[in-house]
Amino acid sequence: MKRSCLYRGEVLHHRLQPTQHRFTYKVTAWLLDLEELPDLHKSLRGFSWNRFNLITFNESDYGAGCCLKEYVNNLLEKEGFEKPHRVALLCYPRYLGYVFNPLSTYFCYDKKNNVFAIIYEVSNTFRERHSYLLSVERKVDIDQCAGRNQAAPAINQSVEKVFYVSPFNPGSGHYQFHIVPPDERVSIVIRQSDDQGNLMHASFNGKQVALHAFTPLYEFIKAPFMTLKVILAIHWQAARLWLKGLRPYARPKTNKLLVTSKKKEASV
Repeated sequence: MKRSCLYRGEVLHHRLQPTQHRFTYKVTAWLLDLEELPDLHKSLRGFSWNRFNLITFNESDYGAGCCLKEYVNNLLEKEGFEKPHRVALLCYPRYLGYVFNPLSTYFCYDKKNNVFAIIYEVSNTFRERHSYLLSVERKVDIDQCAGRNQAAPAINQSVEKVFYVSPFNPGSGHYQFHIVPPDERVSIVIRQSDDQGNLMHASFNGKQVALHAFTPLYEFIKAPFMTLKVILAIHWQAARLWLKGLRPYARPKTNKLLVTSKKKEASV
């Protein structure tokens, strides 16, 4: 049984200050089990791994730019975490060779299928990338929850913001994450705050769709410009914020620290 699947849902952004601004978009995210990639692309029409197709998962778009499974294993080991039994990545793949992922989320599982760490890989439109590696203090056993017909309990995590993302947000601040791990549904909620209070609320909520041989073809026919819509929406909303009177913060020099790691602070 494949663990890889799709999640069809909605992205929401709600800016709270200094001016109110809210928008939603329908999107489809892919959950790709890194262990399944060598065989997964062979069974899906219109989908490829590291080569061009209608829809492509290219490892150069994530992590260190190649050897993604090895990258995740090395990162966890370097930061003092256990080696994952498997890793599932929630992201957008390339459509007709193009993709932009504001956030790629890695769920790291142990041998009992417990989520023990999550990597939030954030990208900005300046081709910069930063990862927040956060531990899960109490593990979430997805298989047991499914056997009892229960939704997986939410994971709550927090970390200091150190990476420049939106030009209209200050470079510093604080993130709070509220995560429902992938199962029949997935939910990622991010709240950004600073000394002045809550600044922004962003979320993705999606419903699971199983992968079949012709799923990529169907997804492409239904929304061939899905990933292009993501980057166009970012610039369109930026223009709207400008018209509302917001002005961008100065972009700092690139932070050479590419990973922020935090252990034993998360809760379920």
